[in-house]
Amino acid sequence: DEFLKNIAKQSNTDSNSIDDTDETHIIDGVISQLLGKDIMYEPTKLICDKFPHWLETNRSNLSEIDFIKYNNMYKCFQKIVTLYDSEPNNVKKLSDCIYELQQYGEPPIDIIKEITPDLPNGNPFSNSNGDLNNGQCIIS
Repeated sequence: DEFLKNIAKQSNTDSNSIDDTDETHIIDGVISQLLGKDIMYEPTKLICDKFPHWLETNRSNLSEIDFIKYNNMYKCFQKIVTLYDSEPNNVKKLSDCIYELQQYGEPPIDIIKEITPDLPNGNPFSNSNGDLNNGQCIIS
């Protein structure tokens, strides 16, 4: 509730009179901002651009199931990039595509490492040795 009240203050909504409709509106606004092209487009495009080479390079190391999974993941990234190019404010379609993308798991760590070289192992939750730090984010 405190989080929503802070957001309401930022959006000039009376934080003492927030009802379920207001909460839904505020949450939708937050989701819209998080899915905004200015935040999501560049990393999504970078991953999308690197995927074909990664698939080609790693094809022989992947099982047929993993290859299909990563191909489907790549198609999801392509759809998301296309949506950002054509309908950047269509939060419903974007969130549907991102939900579909999540069904395939994490992108290949090699791609993540390539686009986030400053993060240990490309993972914001790992320390400099690459070990997970009990889910605590490490900022260096």
